[in-house]
Amino acid sequence: MTGFGRMLEAARRRGAAVAGFVVQDAESAGAVLRAAAGRPVVLLVPGHLATLPAGEILLSGLRSVIERSGAPAWVQLDHAHAVEEIAAACELGVSAVMADGSHLDHAANREFVLAARGVAARHGVAVEAQLAPLAGDEDVARQAEPGAVTDPGEAAAFVRATGVDCLGVAVGNVHGHYRRTPRLDLARVGRLAAGVPVPLALHGGSGLPVEAVRAAVRAGITKVNVATALRSAYLEATASGVGTGNLRALHRAQAGAVEAAATQLIDGLSLEQHNLLSRS
Repeated sequence: MTGFGRMLEAARRRGAAVAGFVVQDAESAGAVLRAAAGRPVVLLVPGHLATLPAGEILLSGLRSVIERSGAPAWVQLDHAHAVEEIAAACELGVSAVMADGSHLDHAANREFVLAARGVAARHGVAVEAQLAPLAGDEDVARQAEPGAVTDPGEAAAFVRATGVDCLGVAVGNVHGHYRRTPRLDLARVGRLAAGVPVPLALHGGSGLPVEAVRAAVRAGITKVNVATALRSAYLEATASGVGTGNLRALHRAQAGAVEAAATQLIDGLSLEQHNLLSRS
């Protein structure tokens, strides 16, 4: 098992959860690490960046910062839809990748994840998959309503067939903004946690009430992914500061807004620091 996998397993055994935050530049990543303040955190980098020069710089830089700081943090490629993206991220030293084939039919999703796992295994990298697609867009925050849900029986069989380290599930969560008051299917989370032998990830954590997220963690969620809340804070700070012409002040405002949003989310989840064993 990889260091990332051991960290998630340690959290799962304690009935705790680790937050994963999508970052797209060094300023945001540094803000998240400051917000974490020594608590475990996952820095998520969008999958499409892996094969771009900017992504190579970001992924390499994040790995270096974490190694130098000793922070209990891991870098994960998020929502990769191509084996080429996964291979590029593995070469750059990420701890985990998300092979997202949820938009494919069940058989094609399984084959994509198996191919990704074959690449990742050569680098000692953990693999997360997703079963049942989430409504919304992980890259653009739009209003969305929940659609498909993850079947516990199918999920257990899928994990056994693919050997993934973590499974993203659809239980009433969406990417982006919730069109209506969200209602997570906690009973389904419980059935998934009871039948699936690996940690469960909840994407779309931004618009959920804190108590709803806590309830999901109590039901069996181990990783909570957040993107829209940080993106919104970043863009609001940008809109307020871009007219000043002061680039340093703008960057400080952007980083400060992201740090405040991440701090609020981590504190709201009451995430406790625990022995993370080793990083990879």
